[in-house]
Amino acid sequence: AGFGTLSHSVLFCIFVSAYFGIVGMPFKIYSTFVIEEKYGFNKMSFGLFVLDGIKGLVLSAALGIPVLYLVFWFMNIAGSEWWLWVWFALTVFQLLIVTVYPTFLAPLFNKFQPLKDDLLNERIQTLARKIKFKISGVFIMDGSRRSGHANAYFSGMGKFRRIVLFDTLQKQLNSDEIVAVLAHEMGHNVKHHIRKFMILSTLLSLAGFYILSLLIDWPQFYSAFNISMANHHAALVIFMIASEAFTFMLTPIMNQLSRKNEYEADAFSVENTGDKKAMISSLVKLSKENLSNLNPHPAYSFYHYSHPTTIERAQAIEKI
Repeated sequence: AGFGTLSHSVLFCIFVSAYFGIVGMPFKIYSTFVIEEKYGFNKMSFGLFVLDGIKGLVLSAALGIPVLYLVFWFMNIAGSEWWLWVWFALTVFQLLIVTVYPTFLAPLFNKFQPLKDDLLNERIQTLARKIKFKISGVFIMDGSRRSGHANAYFSGMGKFRRIVLFDTLQKQLNSDEIVAVLAHEMGHNVKHHIRKFMILSTLLSLAGFYILSLLIDWPQFYSAFNISMANHHAALVIFMIASEAFTFMLTPIMNQLSRKNEYEADAFSVENTGDKKAMISSLVKLSKENLSNLNPHPAYSFYHYSHPTTIERAQAIEKI
């Protein structure tokens, strides 16, 4: 592709990604078709697994390659301020993806149908109107094609925002419990948890690119990783891979913030549905169905868990 060109830099990133993808594939297959299969969660055929992988590769290439070209172009032409331009471009790209994901990207992998349970749909819509939570609709996703795990979420921004229920969730929980779970999810939005997380994430990203701008011309940064010649693509790849080791100490801090948000969303659900019992029973059922660890070691939970344990959440709900 021509040494030192933008295409050379992009291809370097592609080949490194391909390397990690190939090395990680046996573990992904084992996780899906051995561990998940052993406990009854895997519902995916190997053909669907391969098809998902191909779709993921095509989508990653279609979205990622132009972004990589833009990143390296800024690194080449923007001088010492390149990190600001790269950070801004990636932030805008991420916001765009979040906005269009539910309408244009998610349907590439799953089927979404409007919720056919009119009574449940009206209860959800009534709750959304009560708390002034604007949605484009409530949809059922065919999660059971791939997994026995259950979930619910909302995604998108503005008029693209929608509530999604896994079909497995509809089978595992009754109507009161589903409304309680969705009230919890809506609480994250009303309490601005997602907005705050996105702001924090973009600020951390800004700090990361600034640190990379300090390291990118430092010879020791490259020699430490056995790179003989300083270049932008090696610096970017090394930083993205190695930064996980240096940000590991931030894990408990971020998880503490996340757990605080979960308690607040639980409280929001109870306050707006008036139903402690449904919120607690939904947590217990989901923990049981997903074979969650109800009693992890407190030190491990403190460091690694982004959510409080089911027992901790139930106790907090009882105190409301």
